[in-house]
Amino acid sequence: MDRSLSPSGTSFPARWEKTSIVRLGPRVSMDLAGPFLTLDVRGVQRQFPRGILDLLAFYQEPHTLEEGLQFLARSAKGMQGLAQAFTRLIELCEQGVLVTDQGEGLSWSRSYDYNPSGQIRMLEDRVRTSRFTDAIRRTVRPSDVVVDLGTGSGVLAVAAAQAGAKRVYAIEAGPTAEVAEKFFERSGLGNRITLFRGMSTDVVLPEQADVLVCEVIGNEPLAERILETTSDAVARLLKPRARLIPSALRIYAEPVVVPEKVRQRALFTPKALKRWQAWYGLPFGALLSPVDANATSVTLVRTFVDPWSTRRWPLLGPPTLLNSFDLSVQSFTPFATRATLCVERKGDLGGILIYFEADLTEGVRITTQPTCVDRRNHWRVPLWLLPSNLEVHRGGTLTVHSGLRNWSSTFEIVLG
Repeated sequence: MDRSLSPSGTSFPARWEKTSIVRLGPRVSMDLAGPFLTLDVRGVQRQFPRGILDLLAFYQEPHTLEEGLQFLARSAKGMQGLAQAFTRLIELCEQGVLVTDQGEGLSWSRSYDYNPSGQIRMLEDRVRTSRFTDAIRRTVRPSDVVVDLGTGSGVLAVAAAQAGAKRVYAIEAGPTAEVAEKFFERSGLGNRITLFRGMSTDVVLPEQADVLVCEVIGNEPLAERILETTSDAVARLLKPRARLIPSALRIYAEPVVVPEKVRQRALFTPKALKRWQAWYGLPFGALLSPVDANATSVTLVRTFVDPWSTRRWPLLGPPTLLNSFDLSVQSFTPFATRATLCVERKGDLGGILIYFEADLTEGVRITTQPTCVDRRNHWRVPLWLLPSNLEVHRGGTLTVHSGLRNWSSTFEIVLG
């Protein structure tokens, strides 16, 4: 692309080339609920205008950044529109939505040391890290070969070597691989740890492993493809009776009363629209979706909340198991689940809170159930919000449909 095609005053960052070939990243999930498109990359959510769907479809196949800008230029309205489209293209690269054809985000060309916040949050989560290291010490035997999928900073791989594993294969596709490599070298255990850069589904190991460690559980529990990666590992990377950490994953739902301030941050409310209309003189009432009195199902909006902050929210019924996965099973297909939530007390139902529970080894579990987490928990949990509060009564039931499609969860309440 000639520089003349770039909008005035803009250019690709110096570390990128106009001929860089990129495509839609393998760990991107999409949620079309609400007025925006929500993209989830490794558990981090960002909202974008729905208009970028055409660009994402274009990059399902590899193309250069030059070709992407030419694609955007066809529909851009004037230089201002082209400038906005150019900015959006760069933002998608920076956020890891678009990655190089080798699977690495364009922003990964910089050292991970510039942004260690994700690993810091996980290491500050003492319950999470302690229970994983405890499970590793209980599971790993001196003669074991261990594979650590998504090793991150390498903490769990070092814990496996420290537990006596004769060989640890640490796999990492992201920028944290640089940190892990240094950690392995300086730990004094580097002679027993081998780092593989790339996606685990593309890696071929020199031998099969006795133990799998796979901490790829996101805020949306399945968003980081734990089902796909463990199924592939069971099929290709592990011995027939290998031990898995975690070995099982369960997802629960519970009906809750949602504080109004939480609803106001995630939904268009009449009060907020009235305030904006007074401020700006624009007809914001058009953003309020009309309620269909004859509808038999309710469209929900997903947001994410800190489970610690929800522990005092009134519960209207007990937790209900939505899904239970045996991670040692060598199979995976997209799924849909129907479950019935029981209402045990009268109240205004505001949403359905989702949390997970994972078995790491016998007697060791981790969970994001609000009553069980502490302040240092680093996970957020999905909250499916109703467009308006629904009065429910003791003894009632709610039918919910949940599923996984294009690596994004779906959720629906059926009224009856």
